Amino acid sequence: MKFEWKNLGLVFRLENLSLKPAWHASHAQAPNVVDMGNFVRVYFCGRPAPDQANNFVSRGLYVDMVPGETFKILEISQDPILELGSLGEFDEFGTYPISILKHSGQYLAFYGGWSRPSAVPFDVALGRATSNDGKKFTKHGNGPILGACPQEPFVITSPKIRYFDEKFVLAYT
Repeated sequence: MKFEWKNLGLVFRLENLSLKPAWHASHAQAPNVVDMGNFVRVYFCGRPAPDQANNFVSRGLYVDMVPGETFKILEISQDPILELGSLGEFDEFGTYPISILKHSGQYLAFYGGWSRPSAVPFDVALGRATSNDGKKFTKHGNGPILGACPQEPFVITSPKIRYFDEKFVLAYT
């Protein structure tokens, strides 16, 4: 299979749009595109302004757009697609990155949950969530589905979920 790429340049800059969520201050990181039929939904991670200690959180959101020469924007989520974890949970300080797959009428999300241990600036473990509409997701639980272990003792991040030959495939860093 041969892929031919066309550089489209900057498709959108959330900071310049009047529809941007009030909480959003910066970033449109780690885009993940889902074909919705007449439009595409691009999930990505954004950040509110840092707190008083200059720490950030990361939140997932989406933009719906019609692909083409102008990439007409139809909708931008005004609320994060996932809630932050509670005190001490693996995703207390955010979700980044997010990989979403539409399968059998349901949306499956795998995401990196941020925590802040004291010895390093952050740690990441993977969580899972589902949605019926692709707009608001419900977490699988309060803990990660994949985190550091004896064989992989460091950050577990950058999930990519795909479906091949009747099997789900999860790749990660």
